[in-house]
Amino acid sequence: MRLPWSISQHGAGAEALEPQQPDNGSTATAPDAELALSVRNLSTVYADGDSTVQAVRDVSFDMHPTERLGVVGESGSGKSALALSILGLIEPPGRVLGGEISLGGRDISKLSDRALGAIRGKDIALVLQDPMSALDPVKTIGAQVVEAITAHEPELRRAAARKRAAELLKEVEIVVSTTTRTSTRAGCASAWRSRSRSPTTRAC
Repeated sequence: MRLPWSISQHGAGAEALEPQQPDNGSTATAPDAELALSVRNLSTVYADGDSTVQAVRDVSFDMHPTERLGVVGESGSGKSALALSILGLIEPPGRVLGGEISLGGRDISKLSDRALGAIRGKDIALVLQDPMSALDPVKTIGAQVVEAITAHEPELRRAAARKRAAELLKEVEIVVSTTTRTSTRAGCASAWRSRSRSPTTRAC
């Protein structure tokens, strides 16, 4: 699928997203189609004493359902900061200076952290590169998936949530053991990370 936007450099360290022309034979999405995600003039800085780093500078883009956006840049260019800014996960000394973020037509840029928590993991999510740092080593993978499910569906019984967690793990070809209790600790993150090398990794 074509990437509707690309990164280009404008000045020292500044980045902007610019639209690409559709490839020959491709059909551009109608401008009035419902947007899955719209970002307008998003800017984020990291300030430490007298030093200020502009991590995200006036970024704007639109994404329609089923479209994919590729953000390309060298290490430290602001790719992760852009994703964290959209999800409201920037922590001090970083802060979002301004911009508008619309998810499915709803403005989420001014929501409280609690309101964003009800959206994160359900309507929009961040998949981190390294599960060794993303997963809690003292909890099983299954327990963490169940925790996310029940957070967004509190009326769901635990047995149903565990069944749903097993279904989700199966979708990504992580086999859930039916003969032993899922209770592995620190080794679970390593097993999750090795999923890319082995289709039979268990959910410990």
